[in-house]
Amino acid sequence: RKIIFSGGKMSLCTFLSSGISKKLSRIPQTDLSSGQFAHAEKSDGRLIVSAVQRKIRLVTDLSAYMENMEKFVLKSKKRNSDLIVFPEYNFFDIFGFIPFIKPLNFLLKFFQPKNTNKPDSADQNTFMHDIFFMLAQDIEDSMKLLYSRLARKYAIYIYSGTFIVKRRNNLYNCGFLFDRSGRMVLEQMKTHVTPFEEEIGIKCWASLETFLINDVRFAFPICMDASYFEVFRILMDMNTDVAVIPIANSENYDIYRAARGIWARVQETPMYGIKSSLNGWFLGQNFTGKAGIFAPVNLTASQTGVIAISSDPVGDFLVTSLIDPSSIRLYSKSNEYSVHHNFDFETQNFIAYKKYNPNTIKKKRKP
Repeated sequence: RKIIFSGGKMSLCTFLSSGISKKLSRIPQTDLSSGQFAHAEKSDGRLIVSAVQRKIRLVTDLSAYMENMEKFVLKSKKRNSDLIVFPEYNFFDIFGFIPFIKPLNFLLKFFQPKNTNKPDSADQNTFMHDIFFMLAQDIEDSMKLLYSRLARKYAIYIYSGTFIVKRRNNLYNCGFLFDRSGRMVLEQMKTHVTPFEEEIGIKCWASLETFLINDVRFAFPICMDASYFEVFRILMDMNTDVAVIPIANSENYDIYRAARGIWARVQETPMYGIKSSLNGWFLGQNFTGKAGIFAPVNLTASQTGVIAISSDPVGDFLVTSLIDPSSIRLYSKSNEYSVHHNFDFETQNFIAYKKYNPNTIKKKRKP
């Protein structure tokens, strides 16, 4: 558990985080100047959005990581996308900075101990917490700079996917939105963590944020947040048109499990849902999931609630579609049950209702 150096003793955790931090500080000096890609705002409120599904690829430097992400951004720009959405835990690739991680990752794929997807070792959880705690600021700084440059270069809104961040000595799972100029305009932390995240010390956040893109209101809950209908009812009261959900599910893909999340939520609370997904093997855990764009069943041509979805839960895909929020607003206005409220009951009995949205909007969605 200890590595001996000439200058004394240093824990394995400190040694590994120090090495990763040094590589994170080497920001690629590629041409990321603005003005190379033009854009034209649409006057009718419609937007083209792209959701990334990608495989974890362990890299040895930031240049390789950035090159992999830039391929998706360029592809989405060629499709005239206004927004591209990356997945949850969109930084696992950088653990390839650790010299022995690639062979270890390969071995764990084929020789897994039982219950690998649910680690319960106190030592392992403490180790992972300490690694994230030491690296959080360096990861956040480097990733924000990289995605800011990409947004500016391609004149596109980029949701970075999520990273572990540190706020007041607590760890959170957080994603960032960058506008076309590369300015960070929103950060949203996860409000419902998984049991494993809780075990390694990641905390729940207590508020939801929205942002207007071309007069379309976007919200950015994260993965597990889509398991709770209350989150989306609150977002509907905030006049949300589109909910972006980045995921990283460490379980074998199952269509019924997948349906419990964003697809189900947008049926209950009419809005568009955009899901990005991380997949592949990472330290014995198998991540799967399809990227997709969803809407209420009655607003999709196939009457399935699916506008576009990747063909396989593993591999690299970019799912792109045009969305028209005016159709959601008209649908909500005409749907009696989607806009009905019993405010006395809700404010008295749902503590979460006040917790996430203290300034509850007591009115129907604006048409």
